Amino acid sequence: MVLWQCQKQRLQQRPNGHCELGLAPLNPVLPSTGPSSVAWIEDMDDFETPFHEGELALQDMVGARARVQSYAPRMIRPFMPDQHRVFYRDLPYLFVGAVDEDSRPWATAWCGEPGFVGSPDPYTLAISDMRQADDPVSECIVEGAELGFLGLALHNRRRNRVNGRVVRGAENQVTVKVSQSFGNCPKYIQKRIFAPSELQEKKSPVRAEIRSAFSAEDLHMIEQVDTFFIASIAARPGENAKRGVDVSHRGGKPGFVKATPDGRLIIPDFAGNNHFNTLGNIHETGKAGLLFLDFKTGDILQATGAATLLWPEESEWNYGGAERYLVFDVEQVVRRDSTFPLGWYYIDASPFIPDGGPWLKV
Repeated sequence: MVLWQCQKQRLQQRPNGHCELGLAPLNPVLPSTGPSSVAWIEDMDDFETPFHEGELALQDMVGARARVQSYAPRMIRPFMPDQHRVFYRDLPYLFVGAVDEDSRPWATAWCGEPGFVGSPDPYTLAISDMRQADDPVSECIVEGAELGFLGLALHNRRRNRVNGRVVRGAENQVTVKVSQSFGNCPKYIQKRIFAPSELQEKKSPVRAEIRSAFSAEDLHMIEQVDTFFIASIAARPGENAKRGVDVSHRGGKPGFVKATPDGRLIIPDFAGNNHFNTLGNIHETGKAGLLFLDFKTGDILQATGAATLLWPEESEWNYGGAERYLVFDVEQVVRRDSTFPLGWYYIDASPFIPDGGPWLKV
């Protein structure tokens, strides 16, 4: 395996609004980013890409494949650099994506004192077992399971992702062998801080409600959020490092997630890095798991269901700044009130969020 040594990470804001987290390797194997390197990539029929066919298909649809390939192999690694390992160690929460026995994706959040996520070596995550009985993700954590993780520092908008497979480890730990590790840019992240003194001071959690559809209370919560999380799965998970489970963040103005009259959710997809990790999985499998948090009450709403990608000309609804839309048809809902144990304070919105809204029927 090639261990990349990086001088720095920097956010490169592209003229078209797309961002990519660039890396400056000390000993690069690939040529530097630019027109010559793009042509070089296009000529390599046997070039090893870190993306699977679903991701590549969407990159092709938007004409971004050559540009993404010119830098992405340097930033998507089969190990965690030391700065990522320290980053995860310092977090009091971690977002997790998993797949149940029916191949349905779910997303959740695990919380603990900083240090509950550890990394004994660059290829391993060792996480104190924070599973809860009513959380649908808990039953998914078995040896050999593919998992996706998102580390997100809301106070400074830093985020890193890691995907891997559960392996046998110490008792009372979830041990994961890393498949892919990479950073993401800070776009669309609302800045929040939490008060450590409020850990565990919220009212006691109530028993989970399990339903096949969203309630009116659920939809009211959903249409108020400015942040949610989405889990997805590639076809043939575990076949290689490219094919696993992913969990990612989405942000926008309150109301950017819309409940349509027919009970679906429609979500705008804004300009991003064009990796299409989440949407590439959905392109292949048509499935997604959503996680909504009420940062004030600690209520958690999880849903799994069918997901469809629509281009603007295919959508009955329009939202300013959207490059495409995700339509979600719920199959199962799990609501766990007063479960998320951190007390959060909103600071400010991401400066990248499009003005958007209101939703307009085309």
